Order: sequence, then structure tokens, then C-alpha cells
Amino acid sequence: AQLGGGAVTELLRLPLDHPRPPYPVFRSGNISVELRGEVVQALRDLRAAEGVSLFTVLLAAFAVYMLRLSGQDDVVVGVPFVDRREPETRDLIGCFVNLLPVRVNLAGAATCRGLLPRVQAALRGAVAHHELPFHILAEQLAPHRQAAHPPVFQTSALLLHEHTAGVDLPGLKQEFHVLPAGGSTCDLNLHVELA
Repeated sequence: AQLGGGAVTELLRLPLDHPRPPYPVFRSGNISVELRGEVVQALRDLRAAEGVSLFTVLLAAFAVYMLRLSGQDDVVVGVPFVDRREPETRDLIGCFVNLLPVRVNLAGAATCRGLLPRVQAALRGAVAHHELPFHILAEQLAPHRQAAHPPVFQTSALLLHEHTAGVDLPGLKQEFHVLPAGGSTCDLNLHVELA
């Protein structure tokens, strides 16, 4: 499989506590961690100093974590991309999300700070091709895929900003609730919510 120039190892070798079943079972769980205010501020300071987005900083840290878990220095992380820029989709109800594989090559990166431009370039490259539906990309990159794991990437990352307020509808009140884990197609998902 190739993505962003060069071959990608299709399966991220994460340490498992039991053998991978031959078919996905989609069982999952959540682990919530609250970062201290000074850690969040340090991340924001790094973002500002390097001129990158906060998501770029978080994705770089997540990629380094994948390196530590798997020993692989070339990882692909799935990133959901919401696209409602076209005028005809702005008022429609529905899910306009495409999964973008973001390939992060960590080889030779001595520091996380040095990795940030590489991650930012990888994100920009993925976004530049956001109109290509993921299922078509998966067919091209992994035509002989195994049912035991998802194609192209086995991890995903998502950042929800504090201004994620939903929509205002007359006569309706909305509330956000944390839903129990109901299943996941990925082995590991990082969801960061800023309060």
C-alpha cells in the first residue's frame, strides 16, 4: 500500500492483551483523562510558538505515542474531516464526514517540536484530497485486506473545540452527553475535548 509516497506497513502492531479475532467484534471501552491546566497551556504555548494548530500538536504527540507502543516509525492515523463548504450542503441534515488517512513518518525526528512541520504538512496533504471518499481510497490502498483489522489505519484522532455548540433551533433545547462506548472500528481512538 502507498500513501503520501512510499509503502506503508498496513497493520500497526499495537501490543494486544489477547489474540486478534479473525473478524472484528467492535467491542470497545472508554478511558477518560483530564489534563491539568498547566499542561493544556503548555500545549497552547507550543502551538503558538511554532505557528501550527493545536490539533497538529496533539496529532504529533499521538504519533509519537504510537511509535512507543508499536516500535514503528511510520504510522497512519485516521482523522475525520467535516466538509460543509459547498452552499448546497450547508442546510442539509446528514453526516458529511470523510475519514482522512494522515501518514506521519517519524524517522529521524529528534524532538516533537521538530516533528510539528512534518505533521502539519501531512495534515495539509490529506485535507487537499478530502473529496476522495475513504471507501474508494481503501479499495485502492488495500485491495486484499484482511477482515480482522480496518484498512489503511487502525487508530484515529479527533479534537472537539470548546465552541462546538451544535445548532440553534427554535423551540428545541439541546444537551451534550457522553455516550457509553458502543463499538469502534479502530483499535485505538484519541478524542480530545477542550473545555
